[in-house]
Amino acid sequence: MKNWVTYLLIFIVFFLEKTEVSAQTPLFTLSGHIHNAKTDEFLPGATVVLDKTTYFAVTDMYGGYQIKQLPAGVYRFQISMLGYVSKDTVIMVGSTNAHIDFRLQPAIIDLKAVEVIGDVLKTGQKEQSLSVVIADKSFFEKNYGNTFSNTIEKIPGLASINTGTGISKPVIRGFYGNRVIVNDFGVKQEGQQWGTDHGLEIDQFNVEKVAIVKGAASLQYGSDALGGVINLTGNPPPATGKGLSGQITSFFRHNNSQFGSSLGIAGHKYHRFFKARYTGQSFADYRVPANTFIYNGYLLPIYNKQLVNTAGHEQSASFQAGTGGKWGSLQGYAGLFEQKAGFFSGAVGIPRSYLLEPDGNDRNVDLPYQYTRHWKGILNGKWVFKKQSVHTDLGLQHNFRQEFSFPHLHGQGPLPVGNLAHELRLTTLSLNTRYNRYPNERRKVVSGHAIQWQENARNGFEFLLPDYNMFQTGVYSTIEQQISDKMTLNGGLRLDFGHINSQSFIIAVWQNDSTISGFQERAPKVVRNFFNYSAAIGVSWYEHENYQVKVNFGKSFRLPSPPELTQNGVHHGTFRHEQGNADLISENGYQFDLFLMAKNTFLIAEFSPFFNFFKDYIYLRPSGFFSLLPDAGQIYQYTQANAIHTGFEFRIEYHPVEKLHLEANADYVYNLNTETGLPLPFTSPFSVFNQADYTIDKLGNYWSELFFALEHQWTAAQNRTDRNEDKTPGYHLLHIATGVTFKVGKHPLRLTFRIQNLLDKSYMNHLSRFRILNLPEQGRNLMLTLNLPVEIGL
Repeated sequence: MKNWVTYLLIFIVFFLEKTEVSAQTPLFTLSGHIHNAKTDEFLPGATVVLDKTTYFAVTDMYGGYQIKQLPAGVYRFQISMLGYVSKDTVIMVGSTNAHIDFRLQPAIIDLKAVEVIGDVLKTGQKEQSLSVVIADKSFFEKNYGNTFSNTIEKIPGLASINTGTGISKPVIRGFYGNRVIVNDFGVKQEGQQWGTDHGLEIDQFNVEKVAIVKGAASLQYGSDALGGVINLTGNPPPATGKGLSGQITSFFRHNNSQFGSSLGIAGHKYHRFFKARYTGQSFADYRVPANTFIYNGYLLPIYNKQLVNTAGHEQSASFQAGTGGKWGSLQGYAGLFEQKAGFFSGAVGIPRSYLLEPDGNDRNVDLPYQYTRHWKGILNGKWVFKKQSVHTDLGLQHNFRQEFSFPHLHGQGPLPVGNLAHELRLTTLSLNTRYNRYPNERRKVVSGHAIQWQENARNGFEFLLPDYNMFQTGVYSTIEQQISDKMTLNGGLRLDFGHINSQSFIIAVWQNDSTISGFQERAPKVVRNFFNYSAAIGVSWYEHENYQVKVNFGKSFRLPSPPELTQNGVHHGTFRHEQGNADLISENGYQFDLFLMAKNTFLIAEFSPFFNFFKDYIYLRPSGFFSLLPDAGQIYQYTQANAIHTGFEFRIEYHPVEKLHLEANADYVYNLNTETGLPLPFTSPFSVFNQADYTIDKLGNYWSELFFALEHQWTAAQNRTDRNEDKTPGYHLLHIATGVTFKVGKHPLRLTFRIQNLLDKSYMNHLSRFRILNLPEQGRNLMLTLNLPVEIGL
C-alpha cells in the first residue's frame, strides 16, 4: 500500500512539472474585456470557456481575459457570471491575434436558473432542437439525495425507481432501463440496467455537470436512447497557471444512520491536469412510518418501524488525468464502484414472520443481499485541425453482480450447495468516433461511428438468463445549419446493425432427490440479426433572448435486449417469474417534441409537450398467472404492441424580489396500449413540485449565502394501470432546507441541512419495487451535508 501511494505521488509531481514542447504550428492569443451591458462597467470574476476544450479564463479586476496558445479554428465561447444572462457565441480564430469584448445583461432570474437546472439560452444548447437540461455542481451540493438518481428527481420529467435507500435508477418521461442511456465521459454505462432492482453504479459526489436530453436521441446515441440520455461530464481545468485544490464532503442521514465522506483532489499546470476521488459510506436498516404491512392477504409486522436487512455499504474510487494543447486534448479515466446491500426478505418472495424479526444489529447485511462491483477504464481523445476536429471515446467496463439468498428447491432434486443464487458477469468494450467539421461559421457537420461488443456469463443455483454475446455498430451524420441569427435547423440520419448470440440452457428434471428422469430446455439458443435506422429533423427559433421555440421530429428504434429475448426464471429482486420472447423484433418510435420558453427579468416559464407513437413496443406485462416454481410470484411476460406515449413538463420560476425565489414544476405521462385499450404498466404518475427559498448573500465578514427553503411535493394517485397491476394512492410531502457558508481559515465551509418528509407521511411509490408488497417509503429523514473546498497554490 505504501509503495502504491509513493508511485502515485511521483507520477503527480512528474505530471505537473513536465514542460510543454513548442511546435511549429502558429498559435494565437484571444483577449478582450467583459462589460455590464447597462452600465458598461467591467465585470471581474466572469468565466470564459471554450466549449469541449481545456481552454479557460477568468476575468481580472478590470474585466479583462486572455487565452494564449490558441490554434486556428472555430470555437464556441461561453461567457457567464452569477447574476447575469450568460452568453454563448461561435468565433473563428484566423491568422492573427484577436481582441473581442463581450457585454452581459444583468438578470435577477439568472441567480437561480443557473443553480437549479440551467437556462437553455446560457448553456450553449440554444441551437439544439431537443430539450436539454443542465445541472451543475452547485445543484448537486444543494440537493444531495440518497443516490444520484434521487438527487436529479427535482428536475421536471425525471423520477427514479428505488429499492430501499441505496439502489435506484433514473426515469425520464416514464422511460427507464434499456430506454435511457447514461453516458459517463462519453461512454455508455453498462451495468445490467434491464433489471429494475439493478442500481446505477455512479458516485454522485464525483459528478460535476449533467446534461439531460429528454426525447428521442437515437440519432446520435443509437439503440436504448429512445427515451433520453443523461450525459455526465467534468468541468474543464484552467488552461493557464497552475494550482492544487481539494474538496471534502461529509454527510449524515438520520433515518437509516447513513454516514460517509468523499475526498477529492485536483491539480493542473497549464494544459495538464489530474483528478482523484474516493467516496465511502455505510447505512443501516431504514425506517418507515408503519408497524405492519399486508402481503398476500396476511398482516405482517414491521418491528421498530425498521425494514430488516436493508442496510449496506458502498465505496468508489476514481482517477483522471489529461493534457491538451494546440493539437487538442487527451485524457484517461479509471473508476471502481462497489456496493453490498441487503434485501428486505419480502422483496425476494419469502416474507416469513420469523425472517422479519430484528437480530439486534441494524447495520449488518444478512441473507438475502446483493453485491455489485463495477470497474471501467475510459480514454478520451480530441484532435483539432483548422475548421475540423476528431473525437474518440474508448471504454472497457466489467460489471460483476451477485445475489445471495437461502437455497431452496424449484421442484424435485438435491438441495443446492451454497447461497449464490445469481451471478452475472458483463464485459463491455466500446469505441465511439466523431468527426466535426465547420465549413463556415453557420454550419456544423458531425459524422460518427459507434461500436460495442458485450459478453455476459452466469452462475448460481437459480436460472434467469443464459450466457450470451452481442455486437452493435452504427454510423450517422448530423448537420446544424444556422439559417439566420435567430434560427437554427438540425437534422440527420443513422444506420445500425446488431447481432445477438445467446446460448441455450438445459436443466435436469428430477424424478426424486437422486434420480434424473430427463432434461428440459429453459432457454433456447437464439441467434438474431437486427438492422434499423433513425432520423430526425428539428428547428430552434430564438427571435429574442427572452423567447425560444424548439420543434423536433424523430424516428427512433430499440433492439430487443438479450434478457427480453431469453429470460425464463425467478427474478427474486423484483419478486416475479419473468419470461422472455425469442420472437421479439425491433421497436420503432415516431416522436414529436416541442419546447416553449418565455422570460423577463423576474419570470421564466417553460412548457415541453411531447407525443410518441411506438410500433411493436416491448414491455413486461403481468400475465395474471402464478408460477409453479416456489416463491416465484406472478408470471410476467415480455410482449409487443403498438402504443401511444404522450405528456408534458411545465416549469415556472418567479422572483418578486431579488432574494426570493419561487418555483413550480409539473410533469405528466399518459400512455395507451392501442391493442388492449389499457395503459402500459409501471407508468409514473402526475406530480407537482413547488419550492420557495430566500437567500441572504452576506452576513458580516465570516458568514455568507444563507438560504431557507420550503418544498412541497404532490404526487397524484396512479389509477391508470395495466391488467393485474396494483393502483397506488396519491400523497403530499413537505421538505425544508437551510444552508450557510462560513470561513474556516481562508476556505469556505458549506453546511446544508434538509428534512425530507417533514410530517413523516406514510405513502407508497408506484415505481418502487417494494410497492407490490404494500410497503411504504422512507419516513422522516434529517440530512446534514458539510462541503469544504480547499485551494492550494503551487
